[in-house]
Amino acid sequence: MGENMSKLYTTVIGLLLLISTPMAQSLDTLETYYPNDQYWFQEWYPQFNMTISTTGDILGLYDLMDYGEESYIMKQYPESEPAKHHSIGGFDGHGGWYYPYICGYENQNLLIQISYSGDLVTPYESHKLMSIDLTNNHTQNNQYFYSKESQVRDIWKTDSSHACAFFKEWPIDDDDALLFIKEIDLFDEWQDPFDSNFVVNGDTLLEIPMVSSYYQQKIRSNNTFLSIYNLEGSANWSSVCVSLDSVVTQTDSVFPSSTTMPHLHATEAKFMTLFKMMDEESVHLWTYNPLSHASSIELIYTSPVDSEEYLGGYRSTILPDEIVIQIPVLRSGNSTEVSNWYGLINKRISRDDYSILAIDTIIVFETQTDIIRHQIDNDGSNSHSLIGIRTPEYSRVYYYGIKDLVHLEKEQNIVPRDLAIRNTYPNPFNNQVRIAITLPQTHSQATIEIFDLRGRLVWA
Repeated sequence: MGENMSKLYTTVIGLLLLISTPMAQSLDTLETYYPNDQYWFQEWYPQFNMTISTTGDILGLYDLMDYGEESYIMKQYPESEPAKHHSIGGFDGHGGWYYPYICGYENQNLLIQISYSGDLVTPYESHKLMSIDLTNNHTQNNQYFYSKESQVRDIWKTDSSHACAFFKEWPIDDDDALLFIKEIDLFDEWQDPFDSNFVVNGDTLLEIPMVSSYYQQKIRSNNTFLSIYNLEGSANWSSVCVSLDSVVTQTDSVFPSSTTMPHLHATEAKFMTLFKMMDEESVHLWTYNPLSHASSIELIYTSPVDSEEYLGGYRSTILPDEIVIQIPVLRSGNSTEVSNWYGLINKRISRDDYSILAIDTIIVFETQTDIIRHQIDNDGSNSHSLIGIRTPEYSRVYYYGIKDLVHLEKEQNIVPRDLAIRNTYPNPFNNQVRIAITLPQTHSQATIEIFDLRGRLVWA
């Protein structure tokens, strides 16, 4: 097939050729919205998030325009069943903000924290913790807490009426600071946030001044929490690990600042952060074990020389045996704007020796695509992705993974039923590769054309 095969990301016309994964993955359309429909991806930086429920359902949180008003919806995609819809609320257009976060689970219930304020000058911020029953027709229970001059992301419930979280304080007359609040009171009814009795004032375990930004995670198996944070003017990220009782470790300058925000993950026993080095097209992994206090930094991936990969827009997820990074590929190297994105690829990297296990071409974008959002997560065994795009003609949500999800809108089937492309052999390949194709008996011929990610025909 020629000398260029080792550099080839294969795309078969009419199909996406998927180089082998643990189970066969495919790209499916979940939602399609047209300009005159009720919903449409909103103009400016729409929020687009996903998670996987405790029963394996794919959950997507979308920021959409609802007849001209900004609105958030949550879609639940059970396998082989119709999707379920739940309204999260939205911004009313009268100043302030309204921002929901997916922040975990309580038994079978999904927890969504919604931060909002009525105007941009009020120092008090209201927070609603929405609990959605994913098994019982989306019945919900709301709890509330309030903060003053602070940013609160992703709280964790410690019992039925309390939570804990890292806070970033931004007092008007003082420097910003990072705090860990051990006990946040959750109220079952909305209270007046101007009454100081209802504003968060629980036990402060920790206070770090001059923090400009932060991220936080929790070990899955116990109440151990970690925040990575960037001090004002610092060229490095630092970390602090806490329990509900004490500070476990606090370490300055754990890894350099990066051109993209670090990806903080938590497993059953470790915290792991992927980060892109400044001025390098490479991704490193920082690992920290809160039990032994051991940490390490390792290079896990470098983009090929002269490739059009854009690591500034990558997403990641960590499985027991592999790391999956999802990378945009550019049409040319002149611009990283979404309009210059050619497609998305997944690269599966071994956690043993960081070798490339496989490369999956996920999607190729239309030239007039002006909004792209993509997220990747895992269920402990396989990775799953949601991809949101907007063109002048439609907004659309795709799913990429192994699940058989029910489409809300079936597109015209342009390939024969039961046509299948089998695993490639060998994989990885060097100068040649064998591709097995199965056709139904009613079709005896097929044409295959293979393109690289710049759209150039390399074999037919």
